[in-house]
Amino acid sequence: MKTINFIVTLLLVAAFTACGSGASNKPECTVTIVSPGEEYAQAVLYDVDNWVLDSVVFSNNEAVMVRRDTAEMPYLGFLRFYNPADSLDFIELPMAVERGDVNIDLSHGIGLSGTPLNERVHGFLIARARLNSQFDIENDTTVTVEGLRKAFSQFYVEQINANRDNVLGDFLRESYGIHVLPADRPKLK
Repeated sequence: MKTINFIVTLLLVAAFTACGSGASNKPECTVTIVSPGEEYAQAVLYDVDNWVLDSVVFSNNEAVMVRRDTAEMPYLGFLRFYNPADSLDFIELPMAVERGDVNIDLSHGIGLSGTPLNERVHGFLIARARLNSQFDIENDTTVTVEGLRKAFSQFYVEQINANRDNVLGDFLRESYGIHVLPADRPKLK
């Protein structure tokens, strides 16, 4: 009986490790996208230097993009959803291009999931939206520019430190590090 329990325990541990590790044996990144609205007919993937990498056209508000540039993975990119009727109408979403299945559903808010880095990008976006919502700069006269700078400086330090071992952390350091106040810079790891 002990042998059976031991084998069952080993099988369960192996199954949970395989499912929870986030590692993918897929050689490509498959991005399944649900459009943020019928007016957005195309999604274009850009790198952080604004170079076009790929694009897809939606059919029935859905599209699939497959990236096979595995030598470059993982990297951060930006998906822009364009409205062909209005060239100034687009929605931009950062995402990590890494091996595995990425799911993007913008039909009801920010929906980004599927791979470990995209879970982190999603967490960053949600946390930033939550921080933004804490300040009512139009109606609250107690909100100061200095108070906003301090709050966002501390937020970016936390986010950079939490992601210091991945491409999201590199991006945050390069793009948002300028908003870290001198007093908070020693806190960066």
